[in-house]
Amino acid sequence: MSSRKLIYHVAISIDGFIAAGDDSIDLFPSEGDHIPDYVESLTKYDTSILGRRTYEFGYKYGMKPGDNPYPHMNTFVYSSKLRFEKHDANLKVIRANLVQHVRLLKRKPGSSIYLCGGGVMASYLMDQGLIDEIHLKTCPIVMGSGIPMFNGLLEGVKLERLRVKSYDNGVILLHYKVMK
Repeated sequence: MSSRKLIYHVAISIDGFIAAGDDSIDLFPSEGDHIPDYVESLTKYDTSILGRRTYEFGYKYGMKPGDNPYPHMNTFVYSSKLRFEKHDANLKVIRANLVQHVRLLKRKPGSSIYLCGGGVMASYLMDQGLIDEIHLKTCPIVMGSGIPMFNGLLEGVKLERLRVKSYDNGVILLHYKVMK
């Protein structure tokens, strides 16, 4: 049986942060030729997974509670606290075991699964051997502190570089396969 890939697709500063300490992403380049490539890459996923903090981050940009940040995808938010009076039909809050649910998703037919964030969830899924690839948009910024790409990851994860693409604005897109 073929397994779908879980891809951690994330923008990072060159010092390894996915957001500032106040959850701000204002330093990341919001213009440039990497943006259309990112938007195009989202069309290749049919499922996204994220934690509550990452989901609620969308509120800063006009998303309302219960909205699906990726309307063309089945989106799963992992949270024991999140509740909606009503929500998009393709948005589900999962309160059960994260690992068990991700394993189930990977066995279902479909395209790759987009791990939207954040660092704690990515660390946990990496520790469980569930992340198959990492797609990093490495941005030419230094944050100095903030939310790390992995928060609590155990040592010893090896990666194989699959592709590299450089953009005129200094962003470098790196695709890695997680060696298991």
